[in-house]
Amino acid sequence: MRLALSHAWIALVIVEMLASTEGIGYLTAWGRTLFQVDVVMAGMAVIGVVGLAMDAGLKRIERRLRRWSPAQA
Repeated sequence: MRLALSHAWIALVIVEMLASTEGIGYLTAWGRTLFQVDVVMAGMAVIGVVGLAMDAGLKRIERRLRRWSPAQA
């Protein structure tokens, strides 16, 4: 699930960069076009933080739903 979530997040950002008129991917691509390095860096940071938060959240859900641990087996 975590791997699928990361691939979906990457696909969403790429599609926003290529074919959207709103979103963080569009903002980052537009900042790159206008040579606004601060906008590009902020967009990259937001993309990374959101991806990390989604992964951490899914990891927490996975740990809560899993009844056994491979380390205990």
